[in-house]
Amino acid sequence: MMDAIPETDAAQGPVSPDRKLRLSQWLWKRWYAKLWWAGATVYWIGFALSFGIVPFVRFYESTFAGYLNVVFYPPVILMLLGTGFVRAKVRRGDWIITADDSELHKVNHSMGGSLNPYSNPLDPRSGSLWVGSQESISRVFGKKWP
Repeated sequence: MMDAIPETDAAQGPVSPDRKLRLSQWLWKRWYAKLWWAGATVYWIGFALSFGIVPFVRFYESTFAGYLNVVFYPPVILMLLGTGFVRAKVRRGDWIITADDSELHKVNHSMGGSLNPYSNPLDPRSGSLWVGSQESISRVFGKKWP
């Protein structure tokens, strides 16, 4: 069924399953990636020049420039452009996303926050961590000092 959904590359047509997918295809070679990186370059060069040019200073102090700061922040660009690569790898079957149902990752809504009884202060099996233990730190501070 995976073969029934053909992957397409807007610039080069259908992508064959034996063709190696490269991250650089999504980060640099797409038209929107080139446009985004060019916009980021212009934005950050303008920001560097804004130290002393009054109209630039006013623009880069505005709220709109704050939004553009997030849009053109390089790690954000890498993250957003990389999502297409991840989707293509998953769609092609190179990467398989599975749900992790192991006991270690389940969260219990107890005070300890985990299913491990030895780390739950409300469970007597936790030894000195247990609230009712004679060795518990809460007992030491609850005593009257001589």
